[in-house]
Parts: sequence; structure tokens; C-alpha cells
Amino acid sequence: MGLRTCIITNGHSEVQHPKIEAIKARELIPEIIVGGDEVKAGRMEKPDPGIFLAACKLLEVEPSEVIHVGDSFSSDVKGAFAAGLLGAVWVNASASNRPRGSVLEGSTKLWEIRRLSELL
Repeated sequence: MGLRTCIITNGHSEVQHPKIEAIKARELIPEIIVGGDEVKAGRMEKPDPGIFLAACKLLEVEPSEVIHVGDSFSSDVKGAFAAGLLGAVWVNASASNRPRGSVLEGSTKLWEIRRLSELL
């Protein structure tokens, strides 16, 4: 079946949707969840595990089969751990230290890269 991909982005719907349209993201990755849409529907944005689990449901995969890639430790990495995903890849372009007091519990694996191209 191949690699299933979904974009999860935080931010206001009015800001994120024009960006998605401008770069024609849906032509490459049709499944996109905008955090602002989730908030309008009474749900939460990242790092709430619900948005990660919604992506899993949309893609018809189990959380234990999913690796999330993101550039925010607090939103992406912590959210992936809270949702019980297989793994999280932190794109740490600025080589920042982990935030103080960041405790990651669970069986989720964490990888850290500097550039998205390192995934290839």
C-alpha cells in the first residue's frame, strides 16, 4: 500500500489554508488537518493527542505504526509521545537543547535531525 502521509499543522484556519493552497500541498499530500479547524470544531491542536489520533484514523493506521515528523519539541514531539505513536522525528534546525523539564514517557522512539533532507 505504500507510505501514507498526512500533514498536521497548528494555526488559524484563515492563515493556514491560504498557505496550503499557495504551495499546492494537497496535490502531493491530500490528507491535511489544520489545527484551527479542529479548535472551531471543539477539539484541540497539537500537542493534544486527539489530533494525532485523528490523523491515524484518517489514514486507517494504528498509532503504533506511525512516525510523526515535526519541528516543535513541545507540540510535535510531546504530542507524538502523548498519542503513543511509534516514533517522533524532531527537526531541530537550530540545534536547540531540549526544553528544561521535558520528560518523555512511553514506548515512543525519538530521533533528532537538523534538516528534513536527512529523512531521505
